[in-house]
Amino acid sequence: MTRTKSKPKVLQDTFIQLVIMTGYSGSGKTTAIQALEDLGFFCTDNLPVKLLPVYLNEFHAQKRFNVQAVDKLAVVLDARDRFFYRDFGPIVRELSRKFPLKVLFLKSRQNVLVGRYKASRRRHPLSPQGSVIEGITLEQKILAPVLKTADKIIDTSDLNVHELKQLLKVYFQYLIPDQSLQITLVSFGYKRGLPIQADLVLDVRFLPNPYFVRELGPKTGLHASVAQYVFKYKTTSLFLKKATSLLLFLIDEYRKEGKAYLTIAVGCTGGKHRSVAMVEKFKQILQKEKISVTVFHRDLKE
Repeated sequence: MTRTKSKPKVLQDTFIQLVIMTGYSGSGKTTAIQALEDLGFFCTDNLPVKLLPVYLNEFHAQKRFNVQAVDKLAVVLDARDRFFYRDFGPIVRELSRKFPLKVLFLKSRQNVLVGRYKASRRRHPLSPQGSVIEGITLEQKILAPVLKTADKIIDTSDLNVHELKQLLKVYFQYLIPDQSLQITLVSFGYKRGLPIQADLVLDVRFLPNPYFVRELGPKTGLHASVAQYVFKYKTTSLFLKKATSLLLFLIDEYRKEGKAYLTIAVGCTGGKHRSVAMVEKFKQILQKEKISVTVFHRDLKE
């Protein structure tokens, strides 16, 4: 008797979120698609419009049987596709009946586009043998119907890379999982070198050293008596106050910038007393501020 293979279980209520990006050449589509990739989208550049249904159906089929499959797609479609004008409207309208999608249109003023092409010394893709202005004019004509119906239009004329990324993050916030900054605090000893992964380094070798106190030397900064010794000095309190203020400021700014990881290293001579006590204190302070942290004492053997 032969066994029949059981069919894969179909997951209910699964769907793909699709962002279709188009717009003028030179308006920042490459930068924007990279920004969406940083926000967790699976991105494809210069996909022919006619292939979009096949592309989307393939990902949707994967999603039906695997909840961990890609669920956020971003594709760039542009006027270089010779059938763009004919295919874009009908195909996007049909897909919008089946899948949640947004059409994002990037534009810039003509003089800005001309300036960008001059700066890059590149030819316009729709006018490789002619002038940049001819290419821009033709592209504007082809994309005019899309511009009228786009869900979101971003004029990048006066935006830098970071401002464009921030705009996209705000607009697509509802699709993005928690993007909280992951912070790691590392204690280390200078005699074994700097941690290679450190973004910020604080040197606390100027603080009083418990190593030279007979009853404290064998202990570590994890012991209460060592921490009490380190923090009983006015210099330590002043440093802690100033360093905490700096770290809270930087953490907030790094979050705004979209930084995903931040490693803060605190070093003393051997990496067993002062740096350990200081890292533990920073952990307590940051946790009180509802900031999640991971601690690693590199040179501490317990």
